[in-house]
Amino acid sequence: MKTLAAIGLASNLLQFLEFAIRIPVKKLASLFSFTSLYGPAGIIVYTFGSQDVWQMQMQVLGSFDQAEAMNFKKSIQEESSIIAVAVSIE
Repeated sequence: MKTLAAIGLASNLLQFLEFAIRIPVKKLASLFSFTSLYGPAGIIVYTFGSQDVWQMQMQVLGSFDQAEAMNFKKSIQEESSIIAVAVSIE
C-alpha cells in the first residue's frame, strides 16, 4: 500500500514539474518569436500588447495568403467599430 502511495506521489510530482517547466519555456519561446519578427520592439509588444492579436498578426504576416490577410483586417475593423460604439454609448 505504501508503494502505491509513493508511486502516486511521484506521479503527481512529475506532473507538477512538467507543468512548472512547460509554461516558462512556452513564454520564452513566444518572446523569442516576437523579438525575431519585430526586433527589440518585440519585447514591448510581448509585454504590453494583446497577445492574441499579436499572435494572429504574426501568422498573417508570416503567410502569403491574401484571403487570410483580408480576414484579419476585417476582424480588426469590426473590433474597432465595436469599441467605438461602446465609447460613444458611455
